[in-house]
Amino acid sequence: MFSLKAYSQIKKSNNELWIDFKNSAHKIGFCIYHVKQEVCKEHLLIKNELKKVSKQESDSDIYYFLLNPKWAKKRLIDYSENNDSKPEDFLILFDIDQNSFKKLYDSTKTSNSYKMFSILNLNDKFEFKTHRETNSNIIFYISSSRTNSILSNTMWREFMSNRLGRLDSKIEISITGVNALNDYRYFKNSFLTFIEK
Repeated sequence: MFSLKAYSQIKKSNNELWIDFKNSAHKIGFCIYHVKQEVCKEHLLIKNELKKVSKQESDSDIYYFLLNPKWAKKRLIDYSENNDSKPEDFLILFDIDQNSFKKLYDSTKTSNSYKMFSILNLNDKFEFKTHRETNSNIIFYISSSRTNSILSNTMWREFMSNRLGRLDSKIEISITGVNALNDYRYFKNSFLTFIEK
């Protein structure tokens, strides 16, 4: 009975960490996916909203790529099999902004220019560094402790040409907005807290 209660408390704590991490990612125009965590559905209407805006602007081409949970799960299963790992060892960091937030939201929302997704191994150690830092504009890096352990791909290549992306030891992300510095710090802290739990 005691071990069941302890497990329940740990599970709740992990869920709270995930929700906090997810919310912090949303603040800078990203979403996250993990096979053992609840799937986020908050961004699934963005494409429909963009279509409404584009009709008003008479621009019919909408290239917005959704974080589809079926795709994400298969992507992590396939990637883990190629790396002799388990799908739950990995996390997808997915750009849900794709230069679209400013069309849909007010100008105070922090946005990014990543237009990619990255798969990170949760067994790695990660370090954050900023290249340029002001209150409204930040370029930061997420570096892994292992060489070529982060797989990244642009949305267009992934979904239109099926090329698998490139391996690197770090990713660079640029964010802008009046709250960029605070949103970056929130994301960094939530990311590291979840990874190190």
